[in-house]
Amino acid sequence: MSGSTQPPPDGGGSPYVQPPAGAWTQSPAWTPSSAWTPSGGWAPAAAAAEPVPGRGRAVVLVLAGAAAGALVAALVGVVLLLAGAREMVVEAGAVAGEGIASGMYDDIGVYEYEYDEEGAVDPYAMPEPEQFPAVEPGALGPDPVLDAYAQGCFGGDLQDCDDLFVESPPLSQYEQYGGTCGGRVKLGSVYACTELD
Repeated sequence: MSGSTQPPPDGGGSPYVQPPAGAWTQSPAWTPSSAWTPSGGWAPAAAAAEPVPGRGRAVVLVLAGAAAGALVAALVGVVLLLAGAREMVVEAGAVAGEGIASGMYDDIGVYEYEYDEEGAVDPYAMPEPEQFPAVEPGALGPDPVLDAYAQGCFGGDLQDCDDLFVESPPLSQYEQYGGTCGGRVKLGSVYACTELD
């Protein structure tokens, strides 16, 4: 054994000797032989309960299994919820699309395709538009140039109708008047007013 030159804490006796490495062994936990009781005396201490081997591991396994089951149930619920939501969105989109297409057909008839001699659809051909008498433009806005185009369109210059449609601000009354060729056709039923000649 190797000795240490440090003095013991109480200041007397022989020098402190440190045991060699690996010589220490762990002693069992200390338990008191007696304990103070509320009635005012010392009584023998109750023996410590011995742990049941494997019991803690079983509790951990049960808790882990319950947590895994809850996680799987939550994931299944989320998948079912998302699948149901996707199906509802697809159905709502289909219904909305049919309503929009029906409304467009009723308003301007854009789905009335013309067929060639072989029965194929000509995607660039539009049906013959229904025509009406021209409508007086009235006050469409404050622009004198666009007002002149509107008066020319009403007077029968269909190029003025197209110029009015192209040069007017989007969604303005000028654009709508030019797009209807001065009230002669429904909006969007012709590519250009000059086709009506």
